[in-house]
Amino acid sequence: MPASDDDILGKILNLILNLSPDAKGEVRLPTERKLAEQLNIQRPTVRERLSTLETLGFVNRTQGRGTYLAMARSSVIQFYFEIAMKLGYIGVEEMQGAMEMIVREAAASAAVSASADNIRRLAEAVEKPARDDSIDSLVTSQFEFHSAVVRASGNPVIALIFEGIAKVVREVLRRKIRVMQLVSGALNRNLEARRYVVEAIQNREPDTTRTAIDEYFWLWRREEAKISILNFGEFGGGD
Repeated sequence: MPASDDDILGKILNLILNLSPDAKGEVRLPTERKLAEQLNIQRPTVRERLSTLETLGFVNRTQGRGTYLAMARSSVIQFYFEIAMKLGYIGVEEMQGAMEMIVREAAASAAVSASADNIRRLAEAVEKPARDDSIDSLVTSQFEFHSAVVRASGNPVIALIFEGIAKVVREVLRRKIRVMQLVSGALNRNLEARRYVVEAIQNREPDTTRTAIDEYFWLWRREEAKISILNFGEFGGGD
């Protein structure tokens, strides 16, 4: 019985993961012919699966140089989550929770390992005024803060995941900012909360940083609650 497509791809991946880097730190794959011989499968099938891996960004093939293992682009993760949300497997609220966990741990890590340049860029992201009062400008300003926190963590895994959900993060921020625009002083309170996060990171206080991030996200919910109360008072059918 012929192996399934997933079995073949799995065999190729297992073989790749057992290869050792060369002197330059690169991992070169065997030729298509050698892969076909080692795995006992047809060469066209090997070529097809390598094309799949190349499309996903896991290998880089250059004529005359060979095929090398590569770092997958964050677009692979982004595409996965966009499809999962479109199909209803993941909701915006779940993505918001994931975003909060990522940023919380990134901030705590930044308080320990962020470089002086990381902290400077983080402070600049907070203090840099939005280009204007448009929703797109405010979203960009907020996103740059979250992105700076993640970069300051110095953790490439967290950074890759965050890049992969960047489009969804922007949508979450857009929803939150729309709420804050309806509550007097909410945007200023949000700015102060971000400043508190930066201060905690600058002081190298991981626990205080977690508290600052928690308060920052709690502030979002409080502003949303205010809108809910106002809507209930207006449409809740009182006496």
